[in-house]
Amino acid sequence: MEATSSKRPRQTKSSARRRKPRSPSPPSRSPSPPSRSPTPPADPSHFGVVCLGPVQQGKLESFLKRGHAIQKFAHVPTLKELHVYNQVKTLFRNIGWHGLLRVHELSYKVPTAEFLSSVYLDHGILYFRLMNQDYEISLDQINAIVGAPTENTFGPTDPIQGYYDMTWWTQLTQLHPYVSSAAKASSLIHPVIKVAHRIIASLVAPREERSTISALELKILYAMTHPENNLIPHYGRFLCHKLIRLSASRSGKIVCGGIVSMLAKSAHIRAPYPGPHQPLPGEPYLTTAILESMRLFRSAGDGTHHWTVGQNHDPKLLITPENKGILDFRNPIHMTDWQIIPYIFPHSYSTEADEQSEENEEEGDDDEGEEEPHHASPTGGGSSSRFAAPPPYHQQYMDEFQSIHTRLDTYQQDITSLTQNFSTFTTQYAQDQERQRKHEEDFWAWTRKPQLLSSSSTSVLGCSTLSKHRGRCLCLSLGRGRLVF
Repeated sequence: MEATSSKRPRQTKSSARRRKPRSPSPPSRSPSPPSRSPTPPADPSHFGVVCLGPVQQGKLESFLKRGHAIQKFAHVPTLKELHVYNQVKTLFRNIGWHGLLRVHELSYKVPTAEFLSSVYLDHGILYFRLMNQDYEISLDQINAIVGAPTENTFGPTDPIQGYYDMTWWTQLTQLHPYVSSAAKASSLIHPVIKVAHRIIASLVAPREERSTISALELKILYAMTHPENNLIPHYGRFLCHKLIRLSASRSGKIVCGGIVSMLAKSAHIRAPYPGPHQPLPGEPYLTTAILESMRLFRSAGDGTHHWTVGQNHDPKLLITPENKGILDFRNPIHMTDWQIIPYIFPHSYSTEADEQSEENEEEGDDDEGEEEPHHASPTGGGSSSRFAAPPPYHQQYMDEFQSIHTRLDTYQQDITSLTQNFSTFTTQYAQDQERQRKHEEDFWAWTRKPQLLSSSSTSVLGCSTLSKHRGRCLCLSLGRGRLVF
C-alpha cells in the first residue's frame, strides 16, 4: 500500500507537466471567425466567387479545372455565302426559333463555372448565382429572350405522335438503324440540314463534340421540317434540360458561356456582368472557316464549295450561284428530296472517278440550269430536279446490285429444294418406323395363339414355323417341358 501511494504523486506530477503546454491553446483557437461566418470571404483560387456551401465549392473547383471553349453562334454572312441562309431561316422560322440566328454573346470562364455550380430547376423556374448574387428566371422568360413561342409547345421528354427516330434518320441519311451514340452528323446528306444541325448543337444543346446527333437534336430537326404538323419545341425546356445535365457532368469541355452571357444580360436578370472577367479567346461565330474545319464541305478555291457526306468526307455536291436552286425546299417541305443526288457508290470507285463525276455534274448544271425551274411540284419524295442525274458510276453500282440479287435468288431456290428433300426423307423414315412396329405387333400376336401349342403333347408342333426374332431366342412352355430356340 505504501508503494502504491508513493507512485501516485509521480503520476500527478507527470500529468501536470503534460497538461502544462495545453494551457495557451484556447487563445490560439479564439481568432477563427471565418469558420463561423455565414458569408465567408472569397477564396483567391475561386477568382472572387463566394460559395454558399461545400457542395457548390466542390463543383466550382471542378468546373474551373475543366477546359472552357468559346461558344459559337450562327453567322448570317457565312450562311448567305454558302447559299443556305433562306433555307436555314425557313427551318428555324417553322418552329419560331429564327431569333437564334441573330443572337451572339462572348463567353467567360469564371461566371460560367459559377453558374453551372449553382444552377438547378424547380417547377419551371431556373435558379442560379452570378457575380455572387442569386437570380431566377422562368422557362417562358427564356423563350422571350429569343422570341420563341410558349403556347402549344412540347418538351424534350414529350412524345410526338407518328414520330420514330429510326424512320426519320433513314430518311435523312439513307442509313439504318439509328443509334444516338454512333449516329454521325457527317451522314446527313442535305447541306441545309447539316448546317441547321450545327447551329442546334451549338445553341440548344451546347457541347464541344458535334460529330454525333443526339435524339433531342433529331427530334428538333423533325419539327423543323414538318411545319404542317404544328410541332413547336419549347426552347427554354430544351435548353435547361441540357444545362442541368451539363451541371452534373464531370468531364469534357464547357461551351455554354455564350448562353450564360445571354441570360445575364437579359431584361429579366440584368446582372453586373461580366465584371472584371476577360472573355475567352477564339471565334464566336460559325464562319466559313469553322464550318470547313468541321468538314461540312471543301472549298474549291474559286469561291465554290464541294459539300461532303459520309465519314470519309467525300465531296459529292458542288453548289454555285447558278445551281443554288437545288437547295430550295419544296412545298410541303417534308416532300423535299433530302438525298438530292445518289451518293451510294461502290467501294472500288477511285478518286479520279470522283473528280470526273464532279466535273460532269458541273457541266450538266451549267447546261440545264436555265431550263429547270427551282420550285417543282411534289413528287412523293423522288427527285424532280434535273441536276440530280445519276453519276457515271451509277450503272456499275446497279450491275453489282443485280449480280448480288441473282445470287440471292439462286441461294433461295437451293434452300427450298433442300427443305423439300428433308421433308420427304422425314416422311419416309416415319412410314418405315410405323411398318416395323406393325410387323412386331403381328408377330407377337401370332406367338400367343393357343392353337399353335398343345399342353398335353411333349413334342414340338410346327417347329419349322418357329424362328428367331432380332437375334433373341424364343422360350416356349410346352406342357411338362420347356424348349429354347
